[in-house]
Formats: sequence, C-alpha cells, structure tokens
Amino acid sequence: IRVTAFHQPRALAVLRAWSTGGRVRARLRIRPLVPLRNPGGRPRRAALVRRGIGARASLVAPPLAVNWDPGTSTWTSRLPAIGFRDRLGARLSERGRGGALVAAMGVGDRRGLVAGDRDAFRALGVSHLLAISGLHVVAVAALAYFASLACLRRLSALTARFDTRPIAAGVALVGATAYAAIGGWGVALQRAWVCAIVVVGLSILGRRAASREVLSGAALGVLALQPAALFELGAQLSFAATAALLFDPWAGEAVAPNEGEIRSGGRGRRFLGRSLRASATALAATGPILAFHGVAVTPAALLANLVLVPVFGFGVLPACLLAVALAGLEAGEVVLQALCVL
Repeated sequence: IRVTAFHQPRALAVLRAWSTGGRVRARLRIRPLVPLRNPGGRPRRAALVRRGIGARASLVAPPLAVNWDPGTSTWTSRLPAIGFRDRLGARLSERGRGGALVAAMGVGDRRGLVAGDRDAFRALGVSHLLAISGLHVVAVAALAYFASLACLRRLSALTARFDTRPIAAGVALVGATAYAAIGGWGVALQRAWVCAIVVVGLSILGRRAASREVLSGAALGVLALQPAALFELGAQLSFAATAALLFDPWAGEAVAPNEGEIRSGGRGRRFLGRSLRASATALAATGPILAFHGVAVTPAALLANLVLVPVFGFGVLPACLLAVALAGLEAGEVVLQALCVL
C-alpha cells in the first residue's frame, strides 16, 4: 500500500518518521489504483503493480498513528548493506547541501537532496550523474585491484611462486560486489556487476571477453533476476546508452596523427571530437525513450554531458568515494567536511 500526504503538514511529518520495514499502526483511507485518464501518459498503475504496490491510501487521523519499534527493520536485518547505506547517507547529509550531493553521487541516497538540485540536474540533462552506475563500479574495482596488487607485490614469498594478478582481480570483484550491495542493487548496478563478473572471471582464466557479448549476457542476467526491469525507464536508458556506445561503428576509428597534427594540438581536437560524438550517440539513443515516457529532452544536454561527464569521472567521483570511505570509517572529519563543502 502506498501511503501519501498532500498539503497536510502533520500527516507528512508522520510519514517521514516511518522507516522501511518498521511496524506502524495507523488509520488509513484505502483506495484502488485508478489509472490516470491521460492518453499518451506514462502507465503509472502498471509501474506501481510491478513494484508490489496494490493500493493507495491516505492518513485519516495523523495523531492516532503509532510507530511501533522503528529501529527493528526486517528489511535492513535481511540486507545489512541497505541499512549501512542509510547510515552513510544520513551521516553525509548532516553536513549540508554538499553532503547530500555526495551521498547521492557516492552511495545513491537521494533523501537529503533538495528539489532545486534535482531540477538543476534535470534541466541540464545530467540526472544520470546522480545514479550509481557502471562508472562507480569500475572506479571501485580499479581502486581495489591496484591497491591489493601493490600490497601483494610486497610479499616476496608469494610473488615468487604465484601470479598475484588473479588474486588482485578477485579482490576487485569482491570490492565491486560490496559497493553494488551498498548502492542498492539498481538495474544499472546489476548490469555493471554482471559485466564485471564476466570480464574478471575470463581474465583470471586468461581469456578476453567481447564487450557486446558481455552486455548481452548482462541483459539476460538482469532480466532473469528482475523481469519487470524491461519496463522500467532507468533500465531502458542504461542499456540503450551502453549498447549505442558499444555498437557505434565509428567508435573504434583511430587514425595515426602526423607530426603537424601533434604540434597543432590535433590530439586535443580528436579527443574533443570523440567525446562530442559519444555524448551525441548516447543522447540519440536515449532521446526517443525519454520522449516515449513523456520526459522532456533538453538541447543543452549535449554540451552539458560533454563538459560535466569528464569532470565527474576524473574529479567529482574520486572525491565522493573518498568522502564515503571517511564517513564509513568515521575518520578524517576535517577532510570529510572539506569534501562536502567543495
């Protein structure tokens, strides 16, 4: 049952005190899920049914609502990573607006975001930066791989007998799995996690995986675990953008630069051209899907993604992961505060 409260401050305060998995007693007015009479709109009733919601309700008497045992959550007891993410998000959100952004981009906890931040990302067409995706998994896996490889190579007795790279790859896979669990196991995380398992597993066996086959296997794995993901907007955007970039016939073009191009900055122009083409390809693949679901596509998305995606990948994301690590270890309070402010 989906309980909502519109323009009722007291009822809204009661709902905010409830937590997932908690036990409550309240007087509700239950109504069936009536589909919207808006031809061409999104089928919200079908989306709610796929999420396990069969009715909608509203609080009749908010003062009579009782929150029984809110700390004992059956959901968080079954999935400790979700509870850990909630604690990380709350710890980061306490540091203001910047901390809420770090919580959203670092662990996928958007509860502390204000409406203005969401609208700003949506207006620029970069809302995907607020979602935990394959970029996060790759960053965590790479960090775990190189860190564990550096530690293993200090053990001379181990390096003399064994190849430490498969061991480091296994550690990277464990790190990626733990981060995906903390991130909430969204469809984008499931896709990235399955791809990581296939790539790392084949690398341990000394084989190389083709990107297109890996993406196809990830799609089959996600649909086997969650068939309803086929109808979710996030899943459609995630796979459509990734497939468009992988199946781009001009993505692998590489022309050897001559000496004049190197001197005149030809490499920079080629990098800019490839980045612009990748942004245009992803936008062309996801634009029709967004239009089908009634979501506006902003013309500024092309240039915004061209500028913000590299900045996010090389600057913002490492800082967010560092802040998440410090919040989880409850250490480096000064550095954590500085990262949240920046």
